[in-house]
Amino acid sequence: MQREAQLNIGYALLRKELHDIHLKGKVVDFRTLVLGTVKQLGVSLNEVLTYKSLYQMLFIANEYATMNHNFTLVEPFIKRSYEFIESKKESGDNQLYYHIYVIYFLANINFRNHRFAESQSYLTHMSTLMQKQGSRYHSRFYLRQQLLLALNLHFSGKPAEALSIAEKALKSATKKSAPEDVNDLRVCIAMFLVQQRNRSALKYMAQFTHTDAWYEKKLGMLWSIRKALMEILMHAQFENEELALARLKSFKRRYKKYLEQVNEQRVMEFALIVERCILKPETARHPDFKAGIVKMMNPAIKEDIFVISFLGWLIGLAEIKTPYDAALEFLLAHTTY
Repeated sequence: MQREAQLNIGYALLRKELHDIHLKGKVVDFRTLVLGTVKQLGVSLNEVLTYKSLYQMLFIANEYATMNHNFTLVEPFIKRSYEFIESKKESGDNQLYYHIYVIYFLANINFRNHRFAESQSYLTHMSTLMQKQGSRYHSRFYLRQQLLLALNLHFSGKPAEALSIAEKALKSATKKSAPEDVNDLRVCIAMFLVQQRNRSALKYMAQFTHTDAWYEKKLGMLWSIRKALMEILMHAQFENEELALARLKSFKRRYKKYLEQVNEQRVMEFALIVERCILKPETARHPDFKAGIVKMMNPAIKEDIFVISFLGWLIGLAEIKTPYDAALEFLLAHTTY
């Protein structure tokens, strides 16, 4: 009980540090942060490491990497997670929920680091765990497991299979399904369709009927910003220029200050380029346009896969190809192993 209390204190300290990191935009070594917090409590990592504590740490790691658009930052800590799982092999009945979540986080982090085969391997393991205890946790994890599987397939060059899996999962959702899982699937399907220049994307985006403030509160600022940007790209792509420009104006008014606070000026730069391309389509035909987009990439890291997707939309304008083809080529060219 004492260790459990210490763990909860450590989790709270990490959440506070994460909040400060997010607001100040600073980058720190995640493994050092975790070890330092544990040491501050007067215990060793081995003493407190269970599936529950690993879940809590991976939850923090996932948020930390997402904020920095760089999942390589948590790689050293992930190696420690692998070692723990290999040493445990099985989880007790009271740890199964956390065991499934740990495998999910590892699948997600591998996906975000462009390791699609490894991610799918963890998703297969996750599916097996979901069948245990009479499929007790199957419905809790099914939608997000299928979403991540669809994303892996999509970025592995299997868009039709990915779309089929995502649509089937969305149709299986019930009133008891977590709203974040349902909305993640919906926006993911819309992304798949937008990248293929399929007008069915309009139908899915029309299902987002709540206000920006609602999505920010329920799903987070990052999710809301991505959704807003994709809506802008969709309307621009399907020649609804006035609506796209209206959404752009609203986007800048709503998110400019926040993006400056968290050192995400690149997002505003992207939005301004999109605006220029809508107002002057010939902008994308300029010889220096593609080079300027490539410079927005960070060559020192394995760039976030969703950042690549957005930049791929602009490259598609320059090279007259679908955003999907442009994103896949961009992903292949800027992936380091």
